[in-house]
Amino acid sequence: MPTSDALWNLFYSPPASYTYDNREYSIVGDTIINHETWAKIFLTGETVISDIWGNILDINTYGPLYQGAYLESGKVVYFCSPDGTITTLYDFNLQVGDTVKFLHFEDANDPYVFIGDTCLIIKQIDSLLIQNHYRKCIIFKPIYTGDYRYLEEKWIEGIGSTHGILFPLNIRPLVEEMNETEKLTCFFNNNTLLWGNYNTCTVAVNEFVIADHIEIYPNPASQFLHIKFSDEIESSLLGIEIFDMIGSKLFAQSFNLQDKNCKIDIANLKSGVYLFVIYIDEKKTAKKLIIY
Repeated sequence: MPTSDALWNLFYSPPASYTYDNREYSIVGDTIINHETWAKIFLTGETVISDIWGNILDINTYGPLYQGAYLESGKVVYFCSPDGTITTLYDFNLQVGDTVKFLHFEDANDPYVFIGDTCLIIKQIDSLLIQNHYRKCIIFKPIYTGDYRYLEEKWIEGIGSTHGILFPLNIRPLVEEMNETEKLTCFFNNNTLLWGNYNTCTVAVNEFVIADHIEIYPNPASQFLHIKFSDEIESSLLGIEIFDMIGSKLFAQSFNLQDKNCKIDIANLKSGVYLFVIYIDEKKTAKKLIIY
Protein backbone atom coordinates (compact mmCIF):
# COMPACT_ATOMS: atom_id res chain seq x y z
CA MET A 1 0.00 0.00 0.00
CA PRO A 2 1.06 3.64 -0.36
CA THR A 3 3.55 5.53 1.80
CA SER A 4 2.95 8.50 4.08
CA ASP A 5 3.22 10.81 1.06
CA ALA A 6 0.18 9.28 -0.68
CA LEU A 7 -2.75 11.43 -1.79
CA TRP A 8 -5.99 10.40 -3.51
CA ASN A 9 -7.97 13.10 -5.32
CA LEU A 10 -11.71 12.42 -5.66
CA PHE A 11 -14.50 14.20 -7.51
CA TYR A 12 -18.05 13.70 -6.23
CA SER A 13 -21.32 15.10 -7.55
CA PRO A 14 -24.52 14.02 -5.73
CA PRO A 15 -27.64 13.06 -7.71
CA ALA A 16 -29.87 15.88 -8.99
CA SER A 17 -27.72 18.59 -7.42
CA TYR A 18 -25.92 21.78 -8.43
CA THR A 19 -23.06 21.16 -5.99
CA TYR A 20 -19.94 19.05 -6.24
CA ASP A 21 -17.01 18.18 -4.00
CA ASN A 22 -13.29 18.04 -4.70
CA ARG A 23 -11.87 15.74 -2.02
CA GLU A 24 -8.32 14.80 -1.07
CA TYR A 25 -7.58 11.77 1.09
CA SER A 26 -4.05 11.64 2.49
CA ILE A 27 -2.01 9.49 4.88
CA VAL A 28 -0.87 11.52 7.89
CA GLY A 29 0.97 9.68 10.63
CA ASP A 30 0.07 6.38 12.23
CA THR A 31 -1.57 4.86 15.29
CA ILE A 32 -1.24 1.64 17.29
CA ILE A 33 -4.23 -0.73 17.18
CA ASN A 34 -4.01 -4.19 18.73
CA HIS A 35 -0.22 -3.82 18.99
CA GLU A 36 0.10 -3.12 15.25
CA THR A 37 0.93 0.11 13.39
CA TRP A 38 -1.92 1.43 11.26
CA ALA A 39 -1.69 4.41 8.82
CA LYS A 40 -4.14 7.26 9.50
CA ILE A 41 -6.24 8.69 6.65
CA PHE A 42 -7.45 12.31 6.64
CA LEU A 43 -9.87 14.14 4.35
CA THR A 44 -9.66 17.74 3.15
CA GLY A 45 -11.69 19.30 0.37
CA GLU A 46 -14.05 21.90 -0.96
CA THR A 47 -17.75 21.97 -1.74
CA VAL A 48 -18.61 24.07 -4.78
CA ILE A 49 -22.17 25.43 -4.96
CA SER A 50 -23.46 26.66 -8.31
CA ASP A 51 -26.72 27.70 -9.90
CA ILE A 52 -28.63 25.92 -12.67
CA TRP A 53 -26.46 27.62 -15.32
CA GLY A 54 -23.20 26.50 -13.74
CA ASN A 55 -22.24 29.86 -12.21
CA ILE A 56 -20.34 29.37 -8.95
CA LEU A 57 -22.20 30.88 -5.98
CA ASP A 58 -19.99 29.77 -3.11
CA ILE A 59 -17.02 27.55 -2.21
CA ASN A 60 -16.75 25.99 1.25
CA THR A 61 -13.52 24.32 2.35
CA TYR A 62 -13.24 21.69 5.08
CA GLY A 63 -10.72 19.47 6.83
CA PRO A 64 -8.43 17.93 7.65
CA LEU A 65 -10.95 15.39 9.02
CA TYR A 66 -9.86 12.03 10.44
CA GLN A 67 -11.48 9.17 8.48
CA GLY A 68 -9.90 6.13 10.08
CA ALA A 69 -6.78 3.98 9.72
CA TYR A 70 -5.70 1.12 7.49
CA LEU A 71 -3.38 -1.87 7.75
CA GLU A 72 -2.15 -4.12 4.95
CA SER A 73 -1.48 -7.78 5.70
CA GLY A 74 -0.93 -10.45 3.05
CA LYS A 75 -2.58 -8.45 0.22
CA VAL A 76 -5.60 -7.74 2.42
CA VAL A 77 -6.21 -4.14 3.49
CA TYR A 78 -8.12 -3.65 6.74
CA PHE A 79 -9.80 -0.42 7.80
CA CYS A 80 -10.49 0.78 11.33
CA SER A 81 -13.20 3.45 11.51
CA PRO A 82 -13.05 6.26 14.10
CA ASP A 83 -15.44 4.28 16.35
CA GLY A 84 -13.04 1.31 16.37
CA THR A 85 -14.94 -0.97 13.97
CA ILE A 86 -12.53 -3.03 11.82
CA THR A 87 -13.58 -4.20 8.35
CA THR A 88 -11.91 -5.54 5.21
CA LEU A 89 -11.38 -2.68 2.78
CA TYR A 90 -9.66 -4.61 -0.04
CA ASP A 91 -8.72 -8.23 -0.63
CA PHE A 92 -6.32 -8.69 -3.54
CA ASN A 93 -6.26 -12.44 -3.00
CA LEU A 94 -9.71 -12.67 -4.62
CA GLN A 95 -10.04 -14.50 -7.93
CA VAL A 96 -12.42 -14.56 -10.90
CA GLY A 97 -15.92 -15.52 -9.76
CA ASP A 98 -15.46 -14.32 -6.17
CA THR A 99 -17.93 -11.76 -4.86
CA VAL A 100 -18.01 -8.51 -2.85
CA LYS A 101 -21.17 -7.14 -1.22
CA PHE A 102 -22.67 -3.76 -2.10
CA LEU A 103 -25.79 -1.83 -1.10
CA HIS A 104 -28.87 -2.21 -3.30
CA PHE A 105 -31.24 0.76 -3.24
CA GLU A 106 -34.99 0.49 -3.66
CA ASP A 107 -35.89 3.87 -5.14
CA ALA A 108 -33.82 5.83 -7.66
CA ASN A 109 -35.44 9.04 -6.44
CA ASP A 110 -34.22 8.49 -2.88
CA PRO A 111 -30.49 7.62 -2.70
CA TYR A 112 -30.77 6.79 1.01
CA VAL A 113 -33.39 4.02 0.95
CA PHE A 114 -31.92 0.56 0.36
CA ILE A 115 -33.33 -2.91 0.66
CA GLY A 116 -30.24 -4.98 1.45
CA ASP A 117 -26.96 -6.36 0.17
CA THR A 118 -26.22 -7.59 -3.33
CA CYS A 119 -22.92 -8.88 -4.69
CA LEU A 120 -20.41 -7.66 -7.22
CA ILE A 121 -18.83 -10.54 -9.13
CA ILE A 122 -15.19 -10.47 -10.22
CA LYS A 123 -15.13 -10.67 -14.01
CA GLN A 124 -11.41 -10.43 -14.75
CA ILE A 125 -7.98 -10.26 -13.12
CA ASP A 126 -5.50 -8.10 -15.01
CA SER A 127 -2.16 -6.35 -14.54
CA LEU A 128 -1.44 -2.67 -15.06
CA LEU A 129 2.06 -1.36 -15.72
CA ILE A 130 2.47 1.80 -13.62
CA GLN A 131 5.88 3.43 -13.22
CA ASN A 132 7.67 0.24 -14.36
CA HIS A 133 5.79 -1.82 -11.80
CA TYR A 134 2.98 -4.26 -12.54
CA ARG A 135 -0.02 -3.91 -10.24
CA LYS A 136 -2.85 -6.41 -9.91
CA CYS A 137 -6.17 -5.07 -11.20
CA ILE A 138 -9.50 -6.61 -10.19
CA ILE A 139 -12.34 -5.86 -12.61
CA PHE A 140 -15.93 -6.52 -11.56
CA LYS A 141 -18.91 -7.22 -13.78
CA PRO A 142 -20.89 -4.02 -14.42
CA ILE A 143 -24.03 -3.68 -12.31
CA TYR A 144 -27.29 -2.17 -13.55
CA THR A 145 -30.05 -2.47 -10.97
CA GLY A 146 -32.96 -1.49 -13.22
CA ASP A 147 -33.68 1.65 -11.21
CA TYR A 148 -31.28 3.92 -13.14
CA ARG A 149 -28.32 2.87 -11.01
CA TYR A 150 -25.12 1.69 -12.68
CA LEU A 151 -21.62 0.78 -11.50
CA GLU A 152 -18.37 -0.33 -13.13
CA GLU A 153 -15.98 -1.08 -10.27
CA LYS A 154 -12.23 -1.65 -10.56
CA TRP A 155 -9.57 -2.13 -7.86
CA ILE A 156 -5.87 -1.45 -8.49
CA GLU A 157 -3.35 -2.86 -6.03
CA GLY A 158 -1.55 -0.09 -4.17
CA ILE A 159 -4.10 2.53 -5.31
CA GLY A 160 -7.55 1.19 -4.49
CA SER A 161 -10.91 1.65 -6.17
CA THR A 162 -11.24 3.87 -9.22
CA HIS A 163 -14.17 5.43 -7.34
CA GLY A 164 -11.99 6.44 -4.38
CA ILE A 165 -9.87 4.88 -1.65
CA LEU A 166 -12.78 4.44 0.81
CA PHE A 167 -15.48 3.57 -1.75
CA PRO A 168 -15.53 -0.14 -0.71
CA LEU A 169 -16.92 0.95 2.66
CA ASN A 170 -20.09 2.01 0.85
CA ILE A 171 -20.05 0.28 -2.54
CA ARG A 172 -23.23 1.16 -4.40
CA PRO A 173 -24.47 1.70 -7.95
CA LEU A 174 -24.56 5.41 -8.77
CA VAL A 175 -27.72 7.19 -9.91
CA GLU A 176 -26.66 7.60 -13.53
CA GLU A 177 -30.03 9.10 -14.55
CA MET A 178 -29.47 11.97 -12.07
CA ASN A 179 -25.81 12.54 -13.00
CA GLU A 180 -24.38 11.20 -9.75
CA THR A 181 -20.60 10.92 -10.09
CA GLU A 182 -17.92 9.60 -7.79
CA LYS A 183 -14.48 8.92 -9.24
CA LEU A 184 -10.79 8.91 -8.46
CA THR A 185 -9.29 11.66 -10.62
CA CYS A 186 -5.63 11.21 -9.66
CA PHE A 187 -3.31 9.50 -7.19
CA PHE A 188 0.11 10.62 -5.94
CA ASN A 189 2.70 8.60 -4.05
CA ASN A 190 6.14 9.93 -3.08
CA ASN A 191 5.18 13.12 -4.96
CA THR A 192 4.83 11.08 -8.16
CA LEU A 193 1.61 11.01 -10.17
CA LEU A 194 0.67 7.33 -10.61
CA TRP A 195 -2.97 7.59 -11.72
CA GLY A 196 -4.83 10.18 -13.80
CA ASN A 197 -3.13 13.34 -15.01
CA TYR A 198 -2.52 16.84 -13.70
CA ASN A 199 -5.46 18.35 -15.56
CA THR A 200 -7.94 15.89 -14.05
CA CYS A 201 -6.79 16.87 -10.56
CA THR A 202 -8.36 20.31 -10.81
CA VAL A 203 -11.64 21.74 -12.06
CA ALA A 204 -9.84 24.39 -14.09
CA VAL A 205 -7.96 23.55 -17.26
CA ASN A 206 -5.60 26.49 -17.73
CA GLU A 207 -6.77 29.21 -15.36
CA PHE A 208 -9.61 30.15 -13.06
CA VAL A 209 -11.32 33.42 -12.13
CA ILE A 210 -12.18 33.93 -8.48
CA ALA A 211 -12.69 36.57 -5.81
CA ASP A 212 -14.15 39.30 -8.00
CA HIS A 213 -12.03 39.44 -11.14
CA ILE A 214 -8.78 37.92 -9.93
CA GLU A 215 -7.04 35.51 -12.30
CA ILE A 216 -4.43 32.94 -11.23
CA TYR A 217 -2.62 31.01 -13.95
CA PRO A 218 -1.35 28.58 -15.10
CA ASN A 219 -2.84 25.68 -13.19
CA PRO A 220 -1.14 23.17 -13.22
CA ALA A 221 2.08 25.17 -12.70
CA SER A 222 5.75 24.33 -12.27
CA GLN A 223 7.91 27.44 -11.76
CA PHE A 224 5.74 30.53 -11.32
CA LEU A 225 2.13 31.53 -10.66
CA HIS A 226 0.83 34.75 -12.22
CA ILE A 227 -1.91 36.80 -10.56
CA LYS A 228 -3.84 39.43 -12.50
CA PHE A 229 -6.28 41.91 -10.92
CA SER A 230 -9.01 43.78 -12.74
CA ASP A 231 -9.78 47.49 -12.29
CA GLU A 232 -13.08 46.60 -10.62
CA ILE A 233 -11.40 45.56 -7.36
CA GLU A 234 -11.67 48.40 -4.87
CA SER A 235 -9.43 46.97 -2.15
CA SER A 236 -5.74 47.88 -2.17
CA LEU A 237 -4.29 44.77 -0.47
CA LEU A 238 -4.61 41.07 -1.14
CA GLY A 239 -3.22 38.13 0.88
CA ILE A 240 -2.06 34.84 -0.60
CA GLU A 241 -1.41 31.62 1.32
CA ILE A 242 -0.51 28.14 0.07
CA PHE A 243 -1.11 25.04 2.20
CA ASP A 244 -0.28 21.40 1.65
CA MET A 245 -3.14 18.92 1.96
CA ILE A 246 -2.49 18.19 5.63
CA GLY A 247 -2.89 21.87 6.53
CA SER A 248 0.74 23.07 6.80
CA LYS A 249 1.23 26.65 5.58
CA LEU A 250 4.05 26.77 3.02
CA PHE A 251 3.69 30.29 1.63
CA ALA A 252 2.21 33.61 2.76
CA GLN A 253 2.53 37.04 1.14
CA SER A 254 0.58 40.28 0.72
CA PHE A 255 0.31 42.14 -2.58
CA ASN A 256 -0.51 45.71 -3.51
CA LEU A 257 -3.38 45.54 -5.99
CA GLN A 258 -2.23 48.75 -7.63
CA ASP A 259 0.42 46.66 -9.39
CA LYS A 260 -2.34 44.76 -11.25
CA ASN A 261 0.03 41.90 -12.04
CA CYS A 262 2.04 39.79 -9.58
CA LYS A 263 4.20 36.70 -9.85
CA ILE A 264 4.84 34.00 -7.22
CA ASP A 265 7.90 31.76 -7.33
CA ILE A 266 6.77 28.18 -6.53
CA ALA A 267 9.87 26.36 -7.80
CA ASN A 268 10.76 25.23 -4.27
CA LEU A 269 7.45 23.39 -3.78
CA LYS A 270 7.37 19.66 -4.49
CA SER A 271 5.10 18.17 -7.12
CA GLY A 272 1.63 17.54 -5.73
CA VAL A 273 -1.72 19.04 -4.82
CA TYR A 274 -1.98 22.20 -2.69
CA LEU A 275 -4.66 24.54 -1.37
CA PHE A 276 -4.34 28.11 -2.68
CA VAL A 277 -6.11 30.66 -0.46
CA ILE A 278 -6.85 34.32 -1.32
CA TYR A 279 -7.84 36.91 1.28
CA ILE A 280 -9.38 40.17 0.09
CA ASP A 281 -11.19 42.49 2.51
CA GLU A 282 -13.37 40.17 4.63
CA LYS A 283 -13.62 37.45 1.96
CA LYS A 284 -11.64 34.24 1.71
CA THR A 285 -11.59 32.03 -1.39
CA ALA A 286 -9.74 28.72 -1.74
CA LYS A 287 -8.79 26.73 -4.82
CA LYS A 288 -6.85 23.58 -5.55
CA LEU A 289 -3.40 24.15 -7.07
CA ILE A 290 -1.44 21.48 -8.94
CA ILE A 291 2.35 21.73 -9.04
CA TYR A 292 4.39 19.40 -11.24
